[in-house]
Amino acid sequence: MYIEVQRFFLWESLICTVAILLHYERYADIHNILTRTYFLSERHNGKMPCTYVEFRHHFELIENLCKPNSEEPRLHTLAGDIATKREKKPYITKDTLAEADLLLYQMSCALDISRNGRWKWFLTLCCYHSRFQVQPR
Repeated sequence: MYIEVQRFFLWESLICTVAILLHYERYADIHNILTRTYFLSERHNGKMPCTYVEFRHHFELIENLCKPNSEEPRLHTLAGDIATKREKKPYITKDTLAEADLLLYQMSCALDISRNGRWKWFLTLCCYHSRFQVQPR
């Protein structure tokens, strides 16, 4: 569980950082963050070089253990719900988080960055954008 909390914090921190940089139109800073090599500790292999895509994990405990027992087990993703409920307006909102998540996905495709050669950044927050919310009649 402790490792998953760390991974969630890294993922959320990256998305929030990109959301704030997008707000201030700091595109060169975003590029620098997305093209850097990071060294994350692996349990058995020491520190392994990786890209920002490694910050996106499937939060197995959150999604498979906690979500079914939560108040809203039918959520698209509990991790996304947690992140969007901690918005800090005006810079960190559901919309800015969704836009940052989309940018991270698009840049992983444009820069041809994959995780272990298998997949790109996986979108989690786009479904929380106001454009995709059902409006009451």
